[in-house]
Amino acid sequence: MKSTAQVKLAAAYEARRLWGSAHGILALCFLIIYAGWILTRLGANSEFIDSLSSGNWSEGVTFLIGALEWIAKIDRHTIDALLVHHSPFITIMFVMLAFVMPAFTMVAGMDQNASSIGSRGIRFLLPRASRTTLVLGSFLGHCIFWCGLVLALGVMQTAMAMAWDTHHTAGSILMDGLGSTLALMFMSVPFVALMSLCSVSGGNPLLSFTIGLGSYLVIALMSALGKLFNEGMKAVGYLFPSPFRYDLFLGDGTRLAMAAGAMVLYTVAYLAAALMVIHKRDL
Repeated sequence: MKSTAQVKLAAAYEARRLWGSAHGILALCFLIIYAGWILTRLGANSEFIDSLSSGNWSEGVTFLIGALEWIAKIDRHTIDALLVHHSPFITIMFVMLAFVMPAFTMVAGMDQNASSIGSRGIRFLLPRASRTTLVLGSFLGHCIFWCGLVLALGVMQTAMAMAWDTHHTAGSILMDGLGSTLALMFMSVPFVALMSLCSVSGGNPLLSFTIGLGSYLVIALMSALGKLFNEGMKAVGYLFPSPFRYDLFLGDGTRLAMAAGAMVLYTVAYLAAALMVIHKRDL
């Protein structure tokens, strides 16, 4: 019971601290600017986007469909069904946000005990809380902070979709907005756990961010090159949960369940590795 209370206390402290931290504000600015740009583009082309739900597409839609197919790596038939049976505003915004969500999450989660380890300030905390408490508390605090931002963004995109979408009912749009928001939250959690591992490994916020984002980009590049030169190289992409992120909202029941299970497994694996590293480090 005492350890649980300490984890809750640490999580609450981390969530509050992030609102005034440099990396927390930076992640917030990135998210606002990028999401704002998407919303302005959707608003400027609202009549065109709304017409996608009718299914009567002109040749000009081909490029948009191809872009969504390339980014989300889903087949043309699935995209067609999504744009017709779901709000195209929410579908397009989800795909665009999910594409950059790992990088934005890494910015927000770069300092999970990294500063305390680097400055040796963690030595003053260890007599009062265990290493496990510090890791889990920081992880949960960062999850609360980031999920709060995603929730606010989800409310905004749903409100915009209800104002622009004339082919779907308010209830359908609300369900799409809820599903998109929950999917964005759920896909972010493993990357927060990944940055927890990078933070305790590096001992410096910028170093942990470099390790996390650098490894993510290298793996993504290797996976992309695998499609051109060696199909077996695509398997390295599964070192990160990225291949499953779009299925959290765009997939059918089976793919959704597999994606959700994968996110849980990645989170547990990253946190277990972070706990192992911090217990072996000489602090």
